[in-house]
Amino acid sequence: MADGGIVDVVDLGCGAGVLTMATHHHLLSRGLTPRTVGVDLKSDLLDRLNASAGRLAERDPGWEELRFDAGSIADWQPQSGSEPDVVIALHACDTATDDALAAAIDWESRVILAAPCCQHDLQAQLDRHAIPPGFESLMKHGIVRERLGDLLTDTVRADLLASRGYRTDVIEFVAGEHTAKNLMIRATAEGSPDLAAASRVDDLVSRWGVRPALLDRLGARPS
Repeated sequence: MADGGIVDVVDLGCGAGVLTMATHHHLLSRGLTPRTVGVDLKSDLLDRLNASAGRLAERDPGWEELRFDAGSIADWQPQSGSEPDVVIALHACDTATDDALAAAIDWESRVILAAPCCQHDLQAQLDRHAIPPGFESLMKHGIVRERLGDLLTDTVRADLLASRGYRTDVIEFVAGEHTAKNLMIRATAEGSPDLAAASRVDDLVSRWGVRPALLDRLGARPS
C-alpha cells in the first residue's frame, strides 16, 4: 500500500465492471483511497462504465479515481508510479490468467486474486502416449483428463508464485452450485522465493511433458 492510504488496484478482464466497482466501494468504506482501473477488450461497454463512474464522482469525490481502460490484459500498462498494489483477475480465460499473473509479478504487486477459467492450453498438451508410470487411469476418460489439466495448470501457477516470493494458497471462493469455476489462487508478497516450489514445478513439467504458459510469460526454464 502506498503512503496516505492510497491503494492502486487493477481488475484485469473486468467484464461488466461489477467486481471493479465493488472493490473500489469496499476500499472507500475502509477509509482508504483507492485508485482503481478496470481493463477489458469491450470498448463500448467500458464507455458506458466510464460514464457511470463519472456520475458517481459527481456525488462523491471518492469515485473520481475509478476508470475503465480498453485493451488486452497482456498489453495494458499502469501509469508510472501507479503500479498496482492489488491485481484481480476473475475468470480471465485460459492463458489470459497467465498474462495477469505475470504482469502482477512484474509490477511487484502486494496482493493477487485470480480465479482461473478454461485452462485449455495445458489440457491440449497432455499426451495420452507419454503418461508418467502409475497415472494411466487419469488419462483414460476425457472428463478426468480435462480436470487433470485444470489441476496441473493451477498447481504450477501457485508454485510459480511461491517461487517468486509470494505466500500462496488455493481456495474455494464461492459455493459450487453457483459456478464450477470456483477455485481462486490467492497470493501475497511476503517473503523470500520458495526454492522447493520451483523444484516442484520442474518436476511436474518434466514428468508430464508439458510447458505451462506462465513459465514462458516469466521467461523461466525448467531445470
